[in-house]
Amino acid sequence: MRVTSYQQRSGRRGVVLLVVLALLTLFAVVGVAFVFYSEQEALTASLFNEAEEKGLPDPDLLGKFALNQIILDSTDPTSALQTHSLLTSMYGPGGNIPFNGSGRLHTGGIADEYYLLNFQGRTYSEARNGSFNPPYTYPDHNNAYLGAVDGNGRVLARSFVRYCKVPLEPDGNPTTPDYFFFDPYDPANAAFWTDPNWFPAPPSGRQLHRQYNDGRYGAPSTTGPVNDAIRRLIKRAMVLRPLPYDHEGFPPLMDIGGDVKNLPPGTTVVTSNPGIPAVPANDSIWVDLGYPVQTGRDGRRYKPLFAFFIQDLDGKVNLNLHGNARGTGPGGVRTHVSNQGWGRWEVNLGHVLTAPDIANPALPEWPRLFRNNPSIPTPFFGLYGPDGEPGNGGPTNQMAWMNSRLRRNAQVDYDACRFVGGVTVQTAGAIPVTLPPGASFPPAYPPGYDNGTPVDRVNHPALFPQLYPNGNDRVFRAENME
Repeated sequence: MRVTSYQQRSGRRGVVLLVVLALLTLFAVVGVAFVFYSEQEALTASLFNEAEEKGLPDPDLLGKFALNQIILDSTDPTSALQTHSLLTSMYGPGGNIPFNGSGRLHTGGIADEYYLLNFQGRTYSEARNGSFNPPYTYPDHNNAYLGAVDGNGRVLARSFVRYCKVPLEPDGNPTTPDYFFFDPYDPANAAFWTDPNWFPAPPSGRQLHRQYNDGRYGAPSTTGPVNDAIRRLIKRAMVLRPLPYDHEGFPPLMDIGGDVKNLPPGTTVVTSNPGIPAVPANDSIWVDLGYPVQTGRDGRRYKPLFAFFIQDLDGKVNLNLHGNARGTGPGGVRTHVSNQGWGRWEVNLGHVLTAPDIANPALPEWPRLFRNNPSIPTPFFGLYGPDGEPGNGGPTNQMAWMNSRLRRNAQVDYDACRFVGGVTVQTAGAIPVTLPPGASFPPAYPPGYDNGTPVDRVNHPALFPQLYPNGNDRVFRAENME
């Protein structure tokens, strides 16, 4: 019998490893391909985004451009803001003594340059036009940049919006004025903004000054007879807002107040027309500062314009600086205290903020500015933060005090209050000096004149850091204080 022997073959070791390596290589190739693809897509998206934003100026650049002119003035002949900067209104065109100029000068004629505020394409002369730094600040032609709002939220004056005074031919009657007021922004004069050749007509029965009628007076820096071209120059000098022949297709005023609303909602605008009541409206006009023409992403060209409303801070309070809630009123409600006027914290916000408290209408709302409102489920903390005290709070939270010795006849009530029954109350009568009958000098002082003792200085309102809060205090942002 034949016996066949079989030799067992060894298996192919490493096949599984090769398969795994092949798969890993495949995954690596896919991953690398995905990385390159994603980077290419990101680059494409970035280029597309840049293409979308092409022609849109940087808002910060626009803001700097406008602030530079409104603060330092401009020598660009294409800017309507020439001579209207804050620096010029203080020092004049080249002086170094503030508020010592003549103001704008009257030049007479139909185009009395006192009322012609726009120097686009015109030459300013201090000898002819005056030094634009008068010894006062008021929203008139000398301070055309200044607007004004009364306590009821009515806009009484808008920045760069002023009337004109057009001379008339004398009629020999001393009781009638030889001029008339013309307001280009009055809705009754809407044709001023739409008809390039429209010019204000004199009152019935009167004539414009003969220097206009006989053609002997031209616009500034212009000679020859008065024609439509010169009327356009006079109209251009009357206003700072662009006219249709400055920018083709430029629209008329959006409403009776102008083009843009810079002030908070609820403000109303008072016009020079007594027949138009104060109504909610825009409060600012477009002004051309000579910013270069831009090209939008759709290929259309456009010119950035700017709208200002500049308001004096006189008569206003700063919620981050003024007021306090150191006193205690009925029911434990915090109140304001003041006596000797030691600092800005003694300015009483209660005379300005008169709205009632939401939770208790019998009480004022303003103390909530300093302390949290417990009537709201999620407390909104005021300036003094969660602990309700200025600074870090607590018995060791004391302000530094002078070490000099106080005289008996010059006692100090630094916190305008005194402690009675564990609460702080206003110093009685806030009368610093009383002379009892038969008493001699020095006078007697009522309780509360603690002369800077620790009880006077603990958690004092002066500990509130108005600009850079510490502890758990906070400050209101500018947009929250309007």
